[in-house]
Amino acid sequence: SCLPLLSVATVDLRKESIEASGLRMGQYDKEVKEKLGVEVVKMILDAVEPAEISEQKMEDITQGLGPKVHGGHSRRNSCDSAEMRHILSDWFQHDLCDISGDEGVQKLVELFESEDISLKPLAVRLKSYLDKKLEEDKEATQIKVCEKLGPGVIEAIDNAVKNGAVTKDKISAIAKGLGPYVEEKHKKRGQSDNLEMGRILRDWFRKDLFGMDSERALNVLVKILEKDEVGLTDLATKLKGTNTKVFRKEDVVIVDSLK
Repeated sequence: SCLPLLSVATVDLRKESIEASGLRMGQYDKEVKEKLGVEVVKMILDAVEPAEISEQKMEDITQGLGPKVHGGHSRRNSCDSAEMRHILSDWFQHDLCDISGDEGVQKLVELFESEDISLKPLAVRLKSYLDKKLEEDKEATQIKVCEKLGPGVIEAIDNAVKNGAVTKDKISAIAKGLGPYVEEKHKKRGQSDNLEMGRILRDWFRKDLFGMDSERALNVLVKILEKDEVGLTDLATKLKGTNTKVFRKEDVVIVDSLK
């Protein structure tokens, strides 16, 4: 008669041991929060307990996040907030780690907006968070770009855009000269208005400009403007006038490597 009692006690002890050891947490909980943002993760987990994210919707979400994420969910055969953390951890391991946090949140927004999943209220909450964050990031990055290049450079570029010297084709050529990351972002937006040059400079800052000193950054930008396919030699001359330092030959190589 002691066997059933022993079995129950053993199960309870194992359950306590599992919970104490943190196995109910996702393997990459910390990294997921750092990537997506604590607020985003909380919004998603909070949507599980009141069953906004039902068992079927959780199944559909894992399918949308890829076969490896779906496979892990199927093996665990669970549907609670702990499982959602495992799902996000699996996604981080197989995909999310290779993209930016903003791109990750945008992917979730698109997934939740899809007809198959239809979690539109949650998508709206995430999109509101993302829009606010991007606006804050834009302002902060714009200040850093201005600090890096100098207000004289920014003013000269802005005037060239406003007076029509920087045409749509030239904007695309500049984006291409600043590297694949910047060019891809520019193409994805598909815009060439007066604000696009600012977006391009911010993208450049996020990818490469942040790691350059001001002199080198100006050298790179001038050499791109002087290229035949860009043909903005007048603007390049104006930018040179904002810096009294001698241009360094090694930076020509840097520009060529950005083709």
